[in-house]
Amino acid sequence: MNKISLNKILNNLKEKQGFLNIEKLKNINKIKVFVYSLFVLLGVFISIISYTLVNYYQAQHILKITELENKKSVAQIKALQEKQKIEKMIIDQNFNKLKLDAKNILVKDLTTKKEIFSKEADKKVGLASLTKIATLAVALNNSPKNIIIKAPFLLADGDNGLVAGENFNTKKLLELMFMVSSNDAATAIAYKGELKESNHQDFLKKMNTLADKLGIKSTIFLSESGLDIDDYINGSYGSAKDISSLSEYVYKTYPDFIKEVTVPTKKICSKTICHDAKNTDPLLIEYPNIVFSKTGWTHPAGGNLSLIYKINNNYYSIVILGSTKQGRFNDAKLLIKALKNYVIQKNKN
Repeated sequence: MNKISLNKILNNLKEKQGFLNIEKLKNINKIKVFVYSLFVLLGVFISIISYTLVNYYQAQHILKITELENKKSVAQIKALQEKQKIEKMIIDQNFNKLKLDAKNILVKDLTTKKEIFSKEADKKVGLASLTKIATLAVALNNSPKNIIIKAPFLLADGDNGLVAGENFNTKKLLELMFMVSSNDAATAIAYKGELKESNHQDFLKKMNTLADKLGIKSTIFLSESGLDIDDYINGSYGSAKDISSLSEYVYKTYPDFIKEVTVPTKKICSKTICHDAKNTDPLLIEYPNIVFSKTGWTHPAGGNLSLIYKINNNYYSIVILGSTKQGRFNDAKLLIKALKNYVIQKNKN
């Protein structure tokens, strides 16, 4: 074999070896790509499994929390229902068996706004002198400082000792009006001490505007005193719920004034005469926890009474409409006793 042939053979061998090396490298790269892809797929699989497990355990946790909350809610509902059942039983025991003369009644917790006991409390009826609660509220903001009593103000219905020519500080005249339920005083206040019908109509308009402002929609004032217009028309109309709201408003808005007039007796003086005012509510002697009181009575309306009674630090409205002249006070005694027992029994539970 000559030298040229030998070189040719050696070159061929080198070419084949290079080809084999290239193929080997290609195979190695394929293996690397495969292994890398396998790791990627494995990572994705692990991520999916992890995500699924996390969501599963989160769902289980939420489910357990929901179950606990549902159990708690059910327990709370049952507890509330049981509480309401007990309270209804307490109300039945203390209120529903009372023998009351009143046709319309409301006993309300002024703190919680809960109506504890009611009887036709939405019905519109005659208010009689409970009208003067609104008269007071309007007059405290819309009357002159002083009022002189003129003879035409001295009505035939209800003589409270006022004399023509007396010059009153309006606040003092309001005290007399409220305590002894003076129709003469209410008339003088509504006319603002002047014989002008325009003053009177303006005052009545303000009374009805106040009713609208307080949202006591069934209330209408046709007079400032509550005296009947005639044998068929009352001086004012409203419901037990309305009077409760009106009484609460006046008590909270004018606490100092109400404190002054919620007393059994008081000496009230004009510039010339002093009057011994005796409150028309005899319960104030026996029940010092009455912090607001206004009476009313006419033949058509019957005996009416609005009270705010304090027990501990809570205040309760008691409204009695359509009772009798004496029955309203007997009704109030029974309702106050029932209210006290209700509060004691409720607090125990």
